[in-house]
Amino acid sequence: MDGPPTKPPRRQRRPPARGAKAGGVRPAPRLLAPPQPGRYPIVTEAGRLLGDAVREALGALQSRVSVGVLGRAAAGKSLLAAQLVGQAEQRGAAGIAAWVGGGGAVVVDSPPVLATAGCDVRWAPRHAPRRAAGRIRDLQIALLLLLICDPLVVLVAPGPGVDAELARLVAAAAALARGVPGFAPPRAPGSGPAARGCRLHIVARSPGPDRAALARAYEAATNVAVAGVSAVPRRAEPPDAGARPPFLAIAAAWDSDRPLYPLRALKAAAARAVVPAAVLGPARPPAPDFDQCVHALRAELLAPRPAPRVDWAAACVRAWDSIRRSDQLLRVACAPGPWPPEATVPG
Repeated sequence: MDGPPTKPPRRQRRPPARGAKAGGVRPAPRLLAPPQPGRYPIVTEAGRLLGDAVREALGALQSRVSVGVLGRAAAGKSLLAAQLVGQAEQRGAAGIAAWVGGGGAVVVDSPPVLATAGCDVRWAPRHAPRRAAGRIRDLQIALLLLLICDPLVVLVAPGPGVDAELARLVAAAAALARGVPGFAPPRAPGSGPAARGCRLHIVARSPGPDRAALARAYEAATNVAVAGVSAVPRRAEPPDAGARPPFLAIAAAWDSDRPLYPLRALKAAAARAVVPAAVLGPARPPAPDFDQCVHALRAELLAPRPAPRVDWAAACVRAWDSIRRSDQLLRVACAPGPWPPEATVPG
């Protein structure tokens, strides 16, 4: 006797492809509009790349000009990055963010380097020692800017000479950048105008009269070509809205022992009116204005160039993926000795 009749096997239906309609027709690809000018986060304060958000917001960005900003804490990086694209925002950067300006120009703002006290340990891989988290973050920031930006604006510490620690950090990151495949290495000093790769632009409060000598000193300290040296003073603070009105200040001066008028300025003006100019010498030139210096720097850095357009979001994601996977970076950051390292990156 035969067994019970069996039903024919049911035909398995393949699930529809992601993004397909019920009828099996795949929709047309959605065209991304160019991003609006503004600030777009790239890497969080914990060192995590916002890959999907970067592709969604900046996927249609085809940029010819990409400027990075690197410096210590309270150097004015975020203010300068916002002012370069014509924005007034001044908040500090906890992570890495991109300012998009008109014409597709990108200015990348970064957290302060060489400030390991408040560093989030999540910037470092899990198997890395916690004491090296600040070093790893510094190298990751400098390396990313060297790979995706040209030029890299370096805000150096005030004072004569070269900011030695910041120069050694840039030199170590540049040595690492020359080993990352798929990206143009930073330009070496003396490279011709046809060379590709990142250059440095030094920004100081008072670079001194001989800017060419300062540029050569930074080229020797970083082994990266320096495109120029600019002076950007500290921005003047706006007047306090809660300050005492002028008439109350004058009334209070009548009851005090202080002079009512600035006698020192009056004496200097009277002396210049009486004593010949040959004796007093030339008058001190007026201090450079912050807005004028930023305007000149913007015209120099963000000028249109005959360079090919780059898919900036894809390049940024590829560069960060290479940086996070780099064992060489971990070896440099975890090596014993002073930080930033004195010697070149080991092979």
